[in-house]
Amino acid sequence: MAPPIQLLDRQHRRDSFDCGHPSLNDFLQRQAGQQHRRGFGKTYVALADDGLSVIGFVT
Repeated sequence: MAPPIQLLDRQHRRDSFDCGHPSLNDFLQRQAGQQHRRGFGKTYVALADDGLSVIGFVT
């Protein structure tokens, strides 16, 4: 079954996300939420089985 995809929300756990690329990790953890709220872009996240932990994203 495919992981659920949702618009990024404050409840989503981004702190443990690690794709192996520091600049992408930093974007998700520090910048994606701000850019989303300011209307510069929308970030969608793929979620783990717990429904909160981010396992992937696209902006």
